[in-house]
Amino acid sequence: MSLLRLYKRFRWYDWVFFAFICGLTVLQVFCSMKNVDYMQGLTEAIVTLDQDAIWWNGGMMVAVAAGQFGCQVVIAILASSMTASLATRLREEVYERVSAYGLSEIDRFSTASLITRTSNDIENVQMSTLLVFRMLFSAPVTAIWAICKIQATSMELTWVAIVAVLIIVLALSAMMFFVLPKFKISQKIIDRLNQVTREGISGVRVVRAYNAEQYQNDKFEKANDDLMNLNLYTSRIMQLMNPLMTIVLDGASLGIYAVGAHLMKSLAIDYATIVAFSSLCIQIIFAFMMLLMLFVMMPRAMVCARRVDEVLRLKPSIVDPEEEVLPDPAIQGEIVFDHVSFAYEGGAHPVIADVNFAAKQGQTIAFIGETGSGKTSLVNLVARLYDVTEGAVLVDGVNVKDMKQATLRKKIGFVPQKGNLFAGTVRENIGFGLDEMDEDTMRKAAETACASEFIEKMPEGYESHIAAGGTNVSGGQRQRLCIARACAIDPEIFVFDDSFSALDFKTDKAVRENLAKAYPNATKLIVAQRVGTIMDADLILVLSEGKVVGQGTHRELLATCETYRDIALSQLSKEELGL
Repeated sequence: MSLLRLYKRFRWYDWVFFAFICGLTVLQVFCSMKNVDYMQGLTEAIVTLDQDAIWWNGGMMVAVAAGQFGCQVVIAILASSMTASLATRLREEVYERVSAYGLSEIDRFSTASLITRTSNDIENVQMSTLLVFRMLFSAPVTAIWAICKIQATSMELTWVAIVAVLIIVLALSAMMFFVLPKFKISQKIIDRLNQVTREGISGVRVVRAYNAEQYQNDKFEKANDDLMNLNLYTSRIMQLMNPLMTIVLDGASLGIYAVGAHLMKSLAIDYATIVAFSSLCIQIIFAFMMLLMLFVMMPRAMVCARRVDEVLRLKPSIVDPEEEVLPDPAIQGEIVFDHVSFAYEGGAHPVIADVNFAAKQGQTIAFIGETGSGKTSLVNLVARLYDVTEGAVLVDGVNVKDMKQATLRKKIGFVPQKGNLFAGTVRENIGFGLDEMDEDTMRKAAETACASEFIEKMPEGYESHIAAGGTNVSGGQRQRLCIARACAIDPEIFVFDDSFSALDFKTDKAVRENLAKAYPNATKLIVAQRVGTIMDADLILVLSEGKVVGQGTHRELLATCETYRDIALSQLSKEELGL
């Protein structure tokens, strides 16, 4: 069913191509059958030494073979065009669907699995579909047509063909019994291999820092060996088809000539008929072999189709409202958390419980707490990367669920916990998401993030190349470029998810002062581990196990919140804190 659902993506002209393929297949089979007739006529002409008949039948055999070749070429072109366009559409749809997913849907699939589904799985569907279009119609038509011609020739010889076909069917059925279960797990093994490969490449610095190359090599070797052993197992069994086909074809020919010789003695048949029957028998055997090979390949294609279909059928949980509620233009940068609770799918306990606070335009709201207290989860709700479980998040007086995602995210400059840069130039990374960006906007954003000082020292300045993931710049430089990217869109709201952790204290302070001067009306949400980063915030929320255990300014929390005081004293002295 999954495969049929994918086939619904064929366009109307693809089905026109398919109709041509069916028609050409019938013509190809007709040419094949006529070739047998002309072969029989040629054999009779050779026996009787009829020169004219030899030239006629020989010429017609060449003409029919040319027609058959032409049909095969056109069928191959049309089938390839259909399957290639299907694969292209599937990749586009899968990529667009994954792009539309919220983080909760992304969490269901591993990154490695999504890559496998987008590439290897769709390729398997494409190749299997190509074989289906070339064989599924031609094989039964060939078999039925050849069987009808055989039955009209000799029942004794027909039994030889029946025995040969039965041997092929039984042998392939036995192979399918052993091979199919392996096909069903092969894609999971490919997922695991991709995951190990990705981990080893993306985490190469950590691997080398801990001298864990051998550990990673062992993981890769195990996954690679598992895939190799699976492929060897299936390949060895499938390769048995070659000697089997040789034995069956030679045995069938031997049987036909043995039975034919006996019939020729009784003058029940002539030599030309035996030659023609031998050709028909071979076509029947190949037709049944193609059908059975399809049955062998289809289960793997169906497994791949199901995996692709899972991605396409999983609807994003975060969707735009049918009717958008637009905020009042007079209200900008206001954020309200109204009794907000949030739990991850399948989680036993909420990671955020009954959080309440309000932020006015231009204010700085900070969040601090131990690792795992829910700080990142909380700010992810503002940009609606997740949807709240209970309560509501309001931006500019409108529930974020009643606002289109594009409208909401245009208001927010989001700097994630892990700075992520894309392959391209410095200019392209700062202007990421913008249709156009003028020189002044770019330089203002870079200067605000204290990034201009190192950008201008790079070989080509703002046109310098940035590697995928920002691997050719330092952690602090990568973080400042991410901050510059957020500044470039001139947002109403900044969300900094522990975005100053890679900066030294001096740069940290300079960036925050630049933000206050360049974007005084922007509301700033800051997740931080350092008390020094948030001491000047208008409101600080102290989180512990998803709950707000303290709320107020730095001075107020030092006096009223023991958790905050403990965090502050672990980083700064009493004299620095004024205690």
